Amino acid sequence: MRVQGRIYEDGGFWLVEVPMLDAMTQGTTRDEALVMAKDLVETLVDRPRFSVTVHARGNGDIEIGSDDSRSLVALILKRQRSRSGLSLSEVAQRAGAKSVNAYARFERGDSSPTLEELTALIGAVSARQRLCAATRCHDLTCVGTQRHHAPRPGGAGMGLTIETEREEDGRWIADVPELPGVMVYGTTREEAVVHAEALARRVLAENIEERPDRSH
Repeated sequence: MRVQGRIYEDGGFWLVEVPMLDAMTQGTTRDEALVMAKDLVETLVDRPRFSVTVHARGNGDIEIGSDDSRSLVALILKRQRSRSGLSLSEVAQRAGAKSVNAYARFERGDSSPTLEELTALIGAVSARQRLCAATRCHDLTCVGTQRHHAPRPGGAGMGLTIETEREEDGRWIADVPELPGVMVYGTTREEAVVHAEALARRVLAENIEERPDRSH
């Protein structure tokens, strides 16, 4: 199974967006950004022996695939349900499931849905996403955590928490708990924090732009 994403250069960084996973990361080079995308998805799934491969398809398109379709489907459902702000019972009702557990087994990765079932599940957790009915793709280590605070754009006195950890290969990883799916690397802790702050600002700005205007 594979999910689609985009990679592009912007402001001196290479950014990777995976809408179906509601995730974004970046690197100082294209190759680094692709590695970051792989690490990001594997970190989000957080299951032993789970791994993904990232395939560049040209024109900025990428596909992130895994032989463990159950775990990848589970991540998609959890991320989209979280983004939509829906409870398990609400999604189960929207999907026409017989019970909450009938839906939850897919989100836990206990069962693998058919393509027809997956189409219905994606529609239940997020009506905005489009499912690609291709046979192989659906569009849809560290100790001593340290905390950093980054100012939230446009909000005096408001901050984001940036957590940093050093991996076994010496690189520093930084993520923003308030913005799940935002994760970057740096050769130093300071560099990782700077990259995380930049990406967090970008994500927050995009979220603000996507909000509907309710003033009318």
